Amino acid sequence: VRVTMGALSVSTRRGYFAFPAEVGREPLVVEAASLGPAFLPPPPIAAFGDDRFEIAVHRAAGLRIEAFLDRDGDGLRGPTEMPLDDIEIEVSPGSGSGWTMRTEADGSVELGAVRPGGYVVRVNPSTLPRRATAPGLASTTLEAGQTNTLVLAVPARPVVLLRAGEETVNDAGGGRK
Repeated sequence: VRVTMGALSVSTRRGYFAFPAEVGREPLVVEAASLGPAFLPPPPIAAFGDDRFEIAVHRAAGLRIEAFLDRDGDGLRGPTEMPLDDIEIEVSPGSGSGWTMRTEADGSVELGAVRPGGYVVRVNPSTLPRRATAPGLASTTLEAGQTNTLVLAVPARPVVLLRAGEETVNDAGGGRK
């Protein structure tokens, strides 16, 4: 593990880090690259004088989201239910800012190396195809060292047959497809 204070980085054989007291007031920083992908670095730490303290490093969690158009409304992805690509997914922790991502061709997005805890997932309705309606909020709790898969069943709008072989969507609002 590499801990720095400005340009300084000193470690003892026993895993302790020592910095000269006259070094100004720069924070201690645990370099993320030195931890590896399974751990999250703590925020910078203000340390002055002869302070002694411990720095907590947490195991990361991961989240995979899979979105599909739920044509039959059962919440389970059947063989004829297609993934929803290029829709915007917002993931937010209980506090603080979150992430906005777009799904891949297979309807999935992934967040690796996030803090364990509760997350809320929301679909941006303006990015859904016209034949879909926005699902409600989804939530999940991530455990350290694990990756959860959250399946988002996006409800389909009712289809109205105009003539044999043609269909339209009973659409009260705009979508993009």
